[in-house]
Amino acid sequence: MLLREVAAVRGGPRVEAARALASAACEEPAVRRRAREAFGRADLAKVYRQAKDLIITHKLFRLVRYAELEGVRQLTISNLWRIERFADGAIRILEHDLVHDAWVEVEDLAGWPEVPFFPVRETRTLDWWREIARKAIWKALNAAGYAELPQYRRLVTRWVEVKGSPFPVPAPGQQEMSAAHMAYRMIERYIGKQVKVKGKTGVYRWKGGLLESKSMQAGARALRAGFFEHILDGEVLSAMRVIDYRNCSFTRYLSYARWREGLLKVAREHRNLLPLLRRINPEQWTRNNLFSRTLWVRGGRRFTALDRRPVRPAWGAGIEGDDYWRVCSFDDGAAWRWLSRASSVVVKEWRGGRAIVTHLALAKVSVRVPVCAYVHVLRAAERRQESIERYAGSYPGQLQQLLRVYLIHCAMLWKEQGHGYVRGWLRSEAGNVSNMLDYLMNEGFDRGQPERNATWPALLRRSEDWHKRIAIEHLEGEKGLQWSSLLGETVIEGIVFTPLNNSRALAEEGYEMGHCVGSYDGHCAKGAYQVYAVREPDGRRSTLGFRVIEGHTRWDQHEGGRHGRVSTAALRAGKQLVRTYAEALAERSEASQAVQAVAEI
Repeated sequence: MLLREVAAVRGGPRVEAARALASAACEEPAVRRRAREAFGRADLAKVYRQAKDLIITHKLFRLVRYAELEGVRQLTISNLWRIERFADGAIRILEHDLVHDAWVEVEDLAGWPEVPFFPVRETRTLDWWREIARKAIWKALNAAGYAELPQYRRLVTRWVEVKGSPFPVPAPGQQEMSAAHMAYRMIERYIGKQVKVKGKTGVYRWKGGLLESKSMQAGARALRAGFFEHILDGEVLSAMRVIDYRNCSFTRYLSYARWREGLLKVAREHRNLLPLLRRINPEQWTRNNLFSRTLWVRGGRRFTALDRRPVRPAWGAGIEGDDYWRVCSFDDGAAWRWLSRASSVVVKEWRGGRAIVTHLALAKVSVRVPVCAYVHVLRAAERRQESIERYAGSYPGQLQQLLRVYLIHCAMLWKEQGHGYVRGWLRSEAGNVSNMLDYLMNEGFDRGQPERNATWPALLRRSEDWHKRIAIEHLEGEKGLQWSSLLGETVIEGIVFTPLNNSRALAEEGYEMGHCVGSYDGHCAKGAYQVYAVREPDGRRSTLGFRVIEGHTRWDQHEGGRHGRVSTAALRAGKQLVRTYAEALAERSEASQAVQAVAEI
């Protein structure tokens, strides 16, 4: 009887239910032990895996590959970027479309890597292979769908079991990994990262990744050698050095080499005018009348073909895509004759100001003048271009006399002391043209200076006396004017810009810096001018001034102490501040219009 009951129990429904529960209990730990998705997000893991597959499939870390097919030389970088050079020297540039696995001809080189090859000081290291590898990884990520990933980070709540509680409780929130973090993890995995050296402040070293530095450096060396042997054209490089010998980057070389025929035509016929090609549509470089009087001198016309398309490129569409300035035709033929005969170094420094070139031509300086003196004049005119154009119309003869006196004095120093002395003198306060322009524009021109028989030392004494007098007047008898600025103290790239919003602040700045900014308080009080004191991280100081005209800004001047030169970083940050101020003006205008519209309703 007992055995039959046991058998019945074993075969009953309760036993089957117990067996099912036991089976589920045995399977549950297997589910809990399942590995989590990489990066905590399925979409990130998918893009990572696809990018990794693309890198392996297409061998994107193979830095260089060379082939020659039917007389066409092919240099391929990381199986992503290809340069083809034909027998006649022309080149074609292609990119590998990883999505469609096809090579596509391109014109925009924005995403191309840089291969340092000139000057020699830029070639002393091969660590630039990391930049090529980084760009290759980004290409793979974008082809895998990185751009479609949500870039925000969500707060993920996890539930944990706590001893003594019958139910799970929420743990502190944890942000999930972002797409950018995943991408940088991938980059660090391959090329490594910089880590601090223990015991040395500010010293870093590379901690390697999967890519071995020695093998990648060997690939970088082979890439540069292949470029020199199979792609580089000495004539194109020579012409580039005339245009701008300081900037001979790899991508810039490719940009010019694409237009080799027109570039070399100008190099043969008008070599000193090569720098002007930066502002002319490359498709027009082969024109036979590119540097003719018909294009460059108006001769009573409102404009010439040089001032219009297709000779003038659209904004940002030139060979270098720089919207800083444009070439323009001249009203006076003498200006074009002077510029067309000038040294290529002088032509390179010209920034489109017609007034300064016209008056340099009309000054008719017959003595030999060092090129550095002309460069100094053109740079000073660029900083004061608006003022030069305004006073050139009111005092043309006096402006020409100023240029004549200055250049003749430079020629005399060059003859007596040598070129090195002249270059040092130009950097000193005695050779600063901007300092002299301040005096003449505020007082000298109205009093008939410079006179016909004036000399530079005599003008310099008058200028120094005026600057001292102005500084003392503003310290002793300041007007007490005040005004406001839309931008308070602003930091751009570590450089601090502090607005000067009263007469006292301007006077102190002018006295400490040795220039006449204190005389601008009247313009500032009317809202027509803004002045900012500039301090760089290393302690260097300068003063930025810009005009405010009908809701727009116009950069006027950025001077160092005693009208000295300003660093490139400070100049760049100053122009960024002027643009930001213009945006603030536009926002204020829109807000006032909205308030007015509501009031009218």
